[in-house]
Amino acid sequence: MDGVLAMVIPFERLMDCTGLLSSHFAALNVFRMTDEESVRFRQIVVLGVRSNVRGSAIDANRRLLQRIGLYGSYQELPELAPDACEPYRVPPFRRNSSQLPWPAPTTCLKTY
Repeated sequence: MDGVLAMVIPFERLMDCTGLLSSHFAALNVFRMTDEESVRFRQIVVLGVRSNVRGSAIDANRRLLQRIGLYGSYQELPELAPDACEPYRVPPFRRNSSQLPWPAPTTCLKTY
């Protein structure tokens, strides 16, 4: 069930995703993207760790996302930067029969 989420969406769509994100991801962070096209479309990135979230953790996630989406503003979000948050651990690639027959990635991922 491990995995890392990096989801790029327009800021205005964050509330549409609150239910799914709250119950399926932990360690959520939301950042404003700063390249020209991302600013033009008001894009944000949501980072999180795939997890089986239950009980009060769902409520805490929902409150966090609602505080950002309903009461926050796009300009108030922190910018996405290399040191914006603690690094997420990317699990090693494991191929199983349900995955497409692509070769295992050898670059761009740091496994632990």
